[in-house]
Amino acid sequence: MAEIEALANECVDVFQRKLNVRLDLNDCDDTAQKLDDAFRDIFKLKGAFAQDDFYWHFVKPVGACLGELLRRHAAHEWIKQPDEAPTMRISLKDGFSDVFPFEKVINHAMGGDPSDLVAYVAFAQAIRGMEGDLASS
Repeated sequence: MAEIEALANECVDVFQRKLNVRLDLNDCDDTAQKLDDAFRDIFKLKGAFAQDDFYWHFVKPVGACLGELLRRHAAHEWIKQPDEAPTMRISLKDGFSDVFPFEKVINHAMGGDPSDLVAYVAFAQAIRGMEGDLASS
């Protein structure tokens, strides 16, 4: 869990240095769109983050960045279960909803449609908005 912030910062840094794209985690919609746009050339995205021993390294920083958008703008919290990738949770009136930003990045890389990440973030924000409505019901 301690490395989430560092991974998100790595994502912002690599996008700027290697892809010439400025990500601002305080601007949720713009950053979600730029993350989504980067998947249109998946080989360029993977290459920007590639490490000698792990070509798919991009999943970690991009997933952390995606999750940080949800934490900052959609009231989700990071949670960690033993031997599993970190996930995120939002508390609802009668329970909770979990999302999986790292798995979303993998799925998007393997065949996601344009705007899938934008929709993912928008849905998380909508759940946050509904949570207030549900709590007052």
